[in-house]
Amino acid sequence: MSNPFDNPGGRGRPAGAPSQYEFNEDQNRIIGGLATRMSIVGTVTLVAGVLLLLASGLGVFLSLGKGSSLPANLPAEVVTAMGSATAQLQQFGDLAWYGALAGLFEALILVALGVFARRAARRFRLVVDTRGDDITHLMGALDAQRRLFGVVATLLVLAVLIGVANTGFQLWQQYGGKLPF
Repeated sequence: MSNPFDNPGGRGRPAGAPSQYEFNEDQNRIIGGLATRMSIVGTVTLVAGVLLLLASGLGVFLSLGKGSSLPANLPAEVVTAMGSATAQLQQFGDLAWYGALAGLFEALILVALGVFARRAARRFRLVVDTRGDDITHLMGALDAQRRLFGVVATLLVLAVLIGVANTGFQLWQQYGGKLPF
């Protein structure tokens, strides 16, 4: 399905089409400030997501007991630290595995939010940086913002459902399939 606001370069308005409203300098400053802040938030969120993805991936690797089977060419300190971390994680058993998987899930959420926030920021920036298509660009930016919040809403519902299912599973495990109520 084609998006009527998907005109990121400002090209494609039919010849002879009436010109659009052009935001003034003060309005552009506000929209530009929003674009800058959204870009910063999106970038920081994306970087945090990538770092958490790496850390959680390492957590999964270590919780599977792979920290003691590292390549021999690594410095001895790294091998010792990884072996120690593996031993510590294995003390927690399945809890370490679940924690690492939860970290991966959270990392993917952060990456998605960062990407969507940066896309929306770029669309708001087009309103400021181009001339003649401000309304088209503003509508595209608002559509990108709508998608961002759609992702957030979906992830929140998913997180609640996972939390409820996990609580039920933990209760079932705790009471051996026989709930106390």
